[in-house]
Amino acid sequence: MMILWILGGVLPAQGPPPGRGPVSGIHLTPDTVYFTKAGNETSLTQTVQVRQMGPPSASPLSVATAVTSISGGNWLGVSPLSGGALTLTATPGSLAAGLYEARVTVTPSGSGATAQTIAAFLRIIGVPGGPGGPGGPSGSGGPGAGPGFMVRPSALTFRMTTGGANPPTNNLHVSSPGGGASFPWTASRTITTPPGGSWLQIANTSGTGNGHLQVAANGSGLAVGQYAGIITVGSGSSSVPVPVTLEVTSQGSTSGQEARALVISPAAFNFIVLPGAPPPAPKTLRIRTTRSTPVNWTAAVVPAGCNWLSVTPASGATPASPPTGGTVWATTQLAVTPGSLARGSYECSVKVTGGGATETARVFLRILGPPAATPTSGVSGTTGSSAVQITPPVIEFSSTGGTVSPASVTVRLNSRVSGLTFASIASTAQGGAWMNITSPSNTIPGTILVTATAGSLTPGIYTGLITVNIAGSVTEQRLILVTFRVTPPGATPHLIARPAAVAFQATRGGANPAAAQVSLEARGAASIPYQATLSTASGGPWLAVSPATGTAPQSLTVNVNITGLAAGRYTGEAVFQATGSPGAIPATLQVVLTVMAPRGAAVAAAETGLFGLFLDPPADFSATANSPEAVRVMLIDASGNPVDGAEVTVTSSGDEPPFTLEPSGDGTYTGVFRSLRGGPVSLTAAAATDGGTPVDFATGGDVEGAAQPAPLIFQEGIVSSANFAPGATPLAPGSILSLFGRNLTASTLAASALPLPRQLGGVKVLVAGLEAPLVSVAAGQDFDQINFQAPVELAALNRADVVVSNNGVLSNPEGISIAPGVPGIFTSNQQGTGSAAALHADFALVTPARPARSGETILLFATGLGAVQPASRTGEPAGTLAAVSGEVEVRIGGRPAAVPFAGLAPGFVGLYQINVTVPVGAAPGDAAVEVTVDGISAGEGVVVPVG
Repeated sequence: MMILWILGGVLPAQGPPPGRGPVSGIHLTPDTVYFTKAGNETSLTQTVQVRQMGPPSASPLSVATAVTSISGGNWLGVSPLSGGALTLTATPGSLAAGLYEARVTVTPSGSGATAQTIAAFLRIIGVPGGPGGPGGPSGSGGPGAGPGFMVRPSALTFRMTTGGANPPTNNLHVSSPGGGASFPWTASRTITTPPGGSWLQIANTSGTGNGHLQVAANGSGLAVGQYAGIITVGSGSSSVPVPVTLEVTSQGSTSGQEARALVISPAAFNFIVLPGAPPPAPKTLRIRTTRSTPVNWTAAVVPAGCNWLSVTPASGATPASPPTGGTVWATTQLAVTPGSLARGSYECSVKVTGGGATETARVFLRILGPPAATPTSGVSGTTGSSAVQITPPVIEFSSTGGTVSPASVTVRLNSRVSGLTFASIASTAQGGAWMNITSPSNTIPGTILVTATAGSLTPGIYTGLITVNIAGSVTEQRLILVTFRVTPPGATPHLIARPAAVAFQATRGGANPAAAQVSLEARGAASIPYQATLSTASGGPWLAVSPATGTAPQSLTVNVNITGLAAGRYTGEAVFQATGSPGAIPATLQVVLTVMAPRGAAVAAAETGLFGLFLDPPADFSATANSPEAVRVMLIDASGNPVDGAEVTVTSSGDEPPFTLEPSGDGTYTGVFRSLRGGPVSLTAAAATDGGTPVDFATGGDVEGAAQPAPLIFQEGIVSSANFAPGATPLAPGSILSLFGRNLTASTLAASALPLPRQLGGVKVLVAGLEAPLVSVAAGQDFDQINFQAPVELAALNRADVVVSNNGVLSNPEGISIAPGVPGIFTSNQQGTGSAAALHADFALVTPARPARSGETILLFATGLGAVQPASRTGEPAGTLAAVSGEVEVRIGGRPAAVPFAGLAPGFVGLYQINVTVPVGAAPGDAAVEVTVDGISAGEGVVVPVG
């Protein structure tokens, strides 16, 4: 949030808020390193850069390091700091195949210095058919045991408060790089604290092939303290122990979770009515409690005149604790009925009350044109904020040594709106013109073919953008991030199947379904010889892949033979194992076949409910921390038909918050996983339809740290600087915004002159391809913050993507929805609540000691009030007559207040000043303040002292 200290009538340059701004200490890049032993290597090295934060120091940076082995013994060493970097060396020695972990604590010299930690992982990949290895450090394998199996994550932690709800369930992902689809595994639990207890629970104790098991913690009746347990996953003579910790804190503890009567999620909804498209599909509001007993709740639409919004059901009860494998949330559906509403923006709220508490969700509706009279067959409703779906949303190319160019990627554009066209342009941030696109403009639906040429590129990470301008009844500007990773020779080879899963549908006694095409890619080597091993869970050898042996990169044909199969669902896998590179990581292709009974015949042993598959990322994927990874899943029903209209949420086993996938048609859903740190990770997708039974499915992989980390914008990390409104809240052109993420900047700088600069410390913010004016950039230990102005030119768009360029390295695009005006009031506590940052006529602060008086005209400050007359220019200070074009209304203490002036504050950028007269008769005390522009309001929880 922007600091708006108002002293002596002067509004100084705004900067990062307390606790969110620059800090002293050190910053480690990366904070996680990975070593992979794939052959006869005796030692491996990685470099970690150490950067000093805060004001420059006269003395050189000095640090002390300490290594703690989590598993595998003393395999990790650290050299002294040299040239601003630490060198970490892994010595595998006689360690068997598996995953080993260590920590390096780095403490800077000086009093009060804060230590930072590097997580280090050593992956030893065994040789298929040779000496085997365990999946973890305590396992033991014998000759011929294979390459072992892996369990991700390597540890689980649950947290709860005494008397509060049990924590949500978590998942462990079990996989084998070379074990194929048929390796059996079992899971058992051991509770060490207290011995013999029962707080640790697992839902499934065995499985076959890659899969996941659900883990729950039931802390009912437990006293404050830490409880420990172990889940052991075993296969053959190998076993992997996964430590599990349950932390129970008191309700008043800062490390615990406050026992709130109500918690709702999300706190803002954004519905868009597209011309000629189906009406927006309902959206789900989730409600829960952190108390130990259920809470009855009611939900109501406010104000009463908001007839276009409904909530169903309007009452219910929260569960006190999650059922096994279930959820702590109660749900209700929000639906909009545009009716005859004219084009424009509308806002209502849903107030949820229960247990003596009230929570409010803001609901925005923007009508771009009349919807279709009847829903279009086979097309889901508008659930996202964009009219156009782009698959994949991000692209990654990889080449080894720059000698071989990777395979081209096809980008598909689909829309629920007819008559749209697109025009695209490719640009690179560094490395020259290594990217090319074919069919850059066309109608939607359409495709763009993207090609990367290695040429003479040296090892490194190169980024570029494809800018897609969408025109027609909807105007959007979208950005596709393209990353080209050129790795030096000697990198660990990796086979990748894309897509990672295929689904077939057939009728018993009928013809075999058409073949599917899959691309087998080679990463880390120019080519990798392979051999496919096929397995099916039931039904015999119905799966075939051609060619079963060959050299990747290779186009594969996948066929199924339904002869003799009864109606039902069948699953199988094809594991592609490198034959000439024994250390190469194999690829796994998941296959599902649904055989339907002939019409009118009884279905024997048919599966019911949803079934989900990860198309991207593939099983045992390899990603890079702080780099976006495309996520795509497919849902089918019991008959093998694609399922549209579902809600799909993906949860990471790491620190990343859950994220929702957007529908992209034909039963597929897409999104972007933004990894925050390295290490083993599993992604679990939870999918549900109205009235249907939810389904969970997972994939897993490794996230490696990067010496050259890319900037990362947090999901929904672009918000109004005035109140940090929830990420679904639309943003207004010309307003001041705050952007949060990692690796956004290495400096802490503020603009020192007007007009505002478009670059600070090598940092740029691109909004719809426009360089945005920057107010400040601030580097932090946990996250970075950029304050900037949204360009005024965004008024012509419904949606735009935002990208940060940090010295030529581009971040992931993060989309924002655009509305003409969405006001936010600046407050003294910099949280968007409490006392407004208001001035008396003499420019003294309005405070409880000197409150506003009835009939007095005071000054409020806000952002996001929309267009002004005369029009303002992006980044330039306002003149004296720039009045808001829309209708501005203010209520103080529930009473209408006169507004002599509302417009841009003279001499400032993006800051609005509202001169408002306190209503006569306003009651003394903290009076609620509400500002509305053309029906869109701000001010929830904002007050002004009245005397």
